[in-house]
Amino acid sequence: MYNGLRANLPRHMMTYLDFPFLPAAMGGRSHDPRAYPLHTEILAYLEAFADKFHLREHLQLNTRVLKIDPIIEPRSLIPGVQCNGGSGSSITPRLAHANGWRIVTQKANSTDQHEVLKQKQRIPQQEWMFDAVASCVGMFSEPNLPEVPGMSDWPGLQVHSHNYRDPKMFAGMNVLVVGASFSGEEMARHIAREAKHVYHSARTFTGPGTAREPAPAAQDPRASLQQQQQQQQADGLDPWPDPIAAVALNCQQAVA
Repeated sequence: MYNGLRANLPRHMMTYLDFPFLPAAMGGRSHDPRAYPLHTEILAYLEAFADKFHLREHLQLNTRVLKIDPIIEPRSLIPGVQCNGGSGSSITPRLAHANGWRIVTQKANSTDQHEVLKQKQRIPQQEWMFDAVASCVGMFSEPNLPEVPGMSDWPGLQVHSHNYRDPKMFAGMNVLVVGASFSGEEMARHIAREAKHVYHSARTFTGPGTAREPAPAAQDPRASLQQQQQQQQADGLDPWPDPIAAVALNCQQAVA
């Protein structure tokens, strides 16, 4: 998460019923009382909630889940009704179902892949039994980089939104932000605080306050660039006075 990232949902929609997401209830941990707080405020709220209800003792962080297996009951027979339309009692087979879950975990003291392989050989594993399992690994843990012709040969700075942390890394640069979904629009405004110029590129712009729907692109890339420069002048903006020095790629991220 980058510095300055704020929630796009109001805090009253993220509150637990028995622990309101209000500064007064957070035991002095609140530092951002706004309705749409910083991500650090959300973390402080979750930590206050965990301490209030003594949840930390039930949490295992930095732990790798190696295996999840269902505990299957053997097939059994239960009383049923005959399926041929006749009367009287009969038996119908019951399908097997999970009667709990067997989990194998291992402590992870490092995120380095080579170190992880070493740890797997020397750190003991633990086995657990649970009634239910919820898989909440997240959808966006690995960036999805597009294949753009010439991208690998371009000498400028290229940063995926997954790795973006602070706008100061673009200080004084001309930056092209590619993609206009929620994070793309937020990053463009964020980077504009430090960058010399920010140009925003996307197939469409649908958010409030963004650029109007662009005209269809010309077949000749040079003509397309000329049209964009002319439009910049018509809007009273500098027609790309300097070359782009950095690109912030805001692309759909793949499931890990």
